[in-house]
Amino acid sequence: MILATWPLWWGVHEFPTIPYVPLIEKFSPWVDPVATIALLIGLVAGVLLPNPKTWWCIPVLCSTCWLVLASQQRLQPWVWHGGLIVLSWLLFAPRTACRWWLVILVTIYICSGISKIDLAFAHELGPTLLAGLLQSLGLSAMFRLWSPTIWHTLSLVLPAGEVLVGILVAIPRTRSVGLILAMIMHGLLISALGPWGLNHSAGVILWNISCAGIAFGLLVQQRQLRKSKRQSEPLLPKVESLQTPSRPLFSFPENVRHLVMGSLLWLPALLVLFDLGAPSMG
Repeated sequence: MILATWPLWWGVHEFPTIPYVPLIEKFSPWVDPVATIALLIGLVAGVLLPNPKTWWCIPVLCSTCWLVLASQQRLQPWVWHGGLIVLSWLLFAPRTACRWWLVILVTIYICSGISKIDLAFAHELGPTLLAGLLQSLGLSAMFRLWSPTIWHTLSLVLPAGEVLVGILVAIPRTRSVGLILAMIMHGLLISALGPWGLNHSAGVILWNISCAGIAFGLLVQQRQLRKSKRQSEPLLPKVESLQTPSRPLFSFPENVRHLVMGSLLWLPALLVLFDLGAPSMG
């Protein structure tokens, strides 16, 4: 997604740069390219190196903070949640980090869906998105068959479905169904926003692909955990003795780390929910 929005990160763009910290604006032309390269190197290292090695998270997070402070346009929803995913990998053991990925996904769906259930979405963006979906599926003829009332009503079904998916993912018993529906939902969004629909920017399409990928990964993990639990029940004492302990990454307590993650995730989510000016959640 960084490569898809490359001018935004390298500093070559026509729109004005609005820094959060005006003092660093004079250093941005020289530091931004270095920070972007460090960010990309850190991400590549995170993919290639084994899971326990989390040093790559530090240059990724530090570079992201600098780049966002240097330009408000870089604070995209995928940047915020990508940073939270990297932070969770740095603060917690892998299994706990994946639980936070689940919380992040649920927060995106519920807050994004609720924020869209209003007349503005039903009369403007909703019909446009629905038209793009029908066009991508070869059902453009439906445009002339539906009245404006039907268009507006069906437009509200889209965010309502997003909220429902979030609720299903949040509940353990329905999580697998919710994750499958999440992948289907993102597939439909990719179809609506892709070249056969609204022909939206590559960054938005890649963002939906990444969310679908996270949902798929969580679904695989969910099934593996169920399978391992069934297999380990007869040998529970032996398995517990062989479990890998959580890696102690920092000296401060785990509940403090959870508080940091929750604050960084839910404060922007609440601001979006009540339309108080935070970046869009999804």
